Amino acid sequence: MEIEKREFFINPESKDALLKSVKKLAKRAAKLGLPEPTARHVEDVEVMVSREVWDLEWKIKKVPVLKSRFEITFPEVKIAGWEIVGTIDAEPVVTNAKPGWAGSLKPYRDHPTRCEHCNHNRSRKMTVVLQNETGELIQVGRSCLKDFTGHEVGIFNFGIACNSLEQNFGPRGEPLANTEYLLMLGLALIRRVGWTSRTMLRNSGDPHGMSTSDWAWDASQIRGGTEAEKFAEKLGLNIFEEIGTEREEAKKIIEFIADSKEENDYFLNLRSLCAESHTRGKHTGTVVSAAFVYHRHLAKLEAAKRAGKSTSSHFAKVGDKFGRKLSKKDKDAGATAYPASEGTISFMHTRDTDWGVTTLIKWVDDNGNEFGWWSSSESRLKIGQRISVIGTVKKLDEYKGTKSTMLSRCKVEKMEVSK
Repeated sequence: MEIEKREFFINPESKDALLKSVKKLAKRAAKLGLPEPTARHVEDVEVMVSREVWDLEWKIKKVPVLKSRFEITFPEVKIAGWEIVGTIDAEPVVTNAKPGWAGSLKPYRDHPTRCEHCNHNRSRKMTVVLQNETGELIQVGRSCLKDFTGHEVGIFNFGIACNSLEQNFGPRGEPLANTEYLLMLGLALIRRVGWTSRTMLRNSGDPHGMSTSDWAWDASQIRGGTEAEKFAEKLGLNIFEEIGTEREEAKKIIEFIADSKEENDYFLNLRSLCAESHTRGKHTGTVVSAAFVYHRHLAKLEAAKRAGKSTSSHFAKVGDKFGRKLSKKDKDAGATAYPASEGTISFMHTRDTDWGVTTLIKWVDDNGNEFGWWSSSESRLKIGQRISVIGTVKKLDEYKGTKSTMLSRCKVEKMEVSK
């Protein structure tokens, strides 16, 4: 039987937990007549990671963080030519691929409880994906493993546990944040500062800025005292004094995500992560984005209510100008000049395209007329802000009974600063 050897870094405080897990696995191996897994602490070493540090101003720099490097060995479980390459947890659906395996478990998300051996799709907590030497894959229920391979289930359970060591203690072994608390922080930040995704930040050209989720994660790791005071000063807002009212809404968001019928990869992952009591640092962006998704959902519901009562009209025509002078060509084409369009932002939706990130911004003027603009550069705007926009009418749109005048080549002439 081949022996697998892996090396990975863990947080120093996780040493005892790792050694305890390996010790338990060694006892199971002895009962199964298998070589015992081992764990060897190689060294404690400083690893350079990106952190925001103060150097006359806040900057992203590489700073040293202490990590413990471990080497683990364990027998590779391969029976009758089949080896474990992944598992699928059914509730919630979470796929766990064997580290280093080049395949994908995504196709199994749609049927996490199916067994291709007995051809039954019944209630199961977990199924196992096996691969043979020719590359053939098969999904088998844990209770069918003995019948499929002719060997006891215990040996496969042992293999699953060994493969999980790196997942449980390796690169993803960073500190955790309570999921509900993380959402409370995200809500407070969105309400007071606005939503900025990491993608929006990258496209803004500000390499030293921080996304809403990054602020929320950093805040979740602070336990008070002078550290909290410094963080509040850096943010310009004492977020810790403002999250008390967010608990009930955080619970509603978790319920909303759990009840969602969306089946795209983003929502599938969001549903799995929000069902967990705690969140890893690498998943912060996805979890905190649930607050933004929830607010967008509420905005859609409100828009649907207003649709039947919409007073928005198409008083301008394609080619008309808002806040701009007409050229001779414009006049010859019969265009009309209007003052800059002033109103309150009612809706924003950001999406990735082949040409970068673009945001649909909609605002309503004092007469109830709705305007829209697809912007690829304006990241300062927030829902509820009052703005004045110059632009040219590109098209006249209508959605669910609400007429929108869509502008292009726009420029925000003035806006209220978001509180």
